[in-house]
Amino acid sequence: MHHKPSRKDIHSYLTDLSLAVLATVGSDNTPYTATVFFTTDEDLNFYLMTKSSTQKFLNLEHNKNVALATIDAHTIKTVQVKGTVEKITDTDITTRIVEALAEKSVVGGISYWPPPLSKIQKGEIVVLKITPTWLRYADYSNPSEKEEEVFHQIIP
Repeated sequence: MHHKPSRKDIHSYLTDLSLAVLATVGSDNTPYTATVFFTTDEDLNFYLMTKSSTQKFLNLEHNKNVALATIDAHTIKTVQVKGTVEKITDTDITTRIVEALAEKSVVGGISYWPPPLSKIQKGEIVVLKITPTWLRYADYSNPSEKEEEVFHQIIP
């Protein structure tokens, strides 16, 4: 039986993931990707940290549109997102996000905290929020060949 996952199902699934690939566009209109640690809220907004000197942040200063894809090699499932990004300046929110990212930084039993961005000397740490304008969940482990049973549009 075919079951379209709910937003709650997607949030629950994303809670177990920590890595994604973020795509941005530079001022010269060239694409750029970076692997990032992320966390989400119940509204399916994505949050990540970076440094203000990184290429991804410089690109986001120029163009607020992003794409993001989660990585889950064990289940062959993915969440694909298109959206807009904003810098979070509220210290209560940034503290909560940093704590959530620290908890999710354990991958395969190995802790990646402090995160790789701690190796970047220049720039300040910034917390970013991605608000999805489009979100699709795909379950490639589904044996069905029917596209509508593999891909599920969640937003809009």
